[in-house]
Amino acid sequence: MWLYLAVIVVLSACGGGPTQPPAAPREVVQRGARLYAANCQSCHGDAVGGTVQDYPPVHNAKGHTWHHADCVLVQLTLDGMPPSPDVPPDAPRMQAFRDTLTEDDVKAILAYIKTWWTDKQRAYQADVTRQSC
Repeated sequence: MWLYLAVIVVLSACGGGPTQPPAAPREVVQRGARLYAANCQSCHGDAVGGTVQDYPPVHNAKGHTWHHADCVLVQLTLDGMPPSPDVPPDAPRMQAFRDTLTEDDVKAILAYIKTWWTDKQRAYQADVTRQSC
């Protein structure tokens, strides 16, 4: 039993498991909320509802946004969604927001969206971002 607890303590201290990313400053999250309401919510919905199969995808904990790295989400938001066989042919396409939003705007929106995710989803997504970006 003691050995098991010692291993857990050592792994935790050395980063052996997923770690919770630091929360964004409140003013960034509030700015992201305003930008999301103005630019995203009409298609993607809000903090509740939806399923992982929805298209356009919901960004809350029921969706799959948390599976993607920040750099991928920023690029998709700024440049739009390229054609993909995974997207239904009659589904609306993600438009490019490069002429409307800055990279900092998109990062603020992501900070807001992340408040909807579970701790495990945020930790997983932070790990994916560290590995990919």
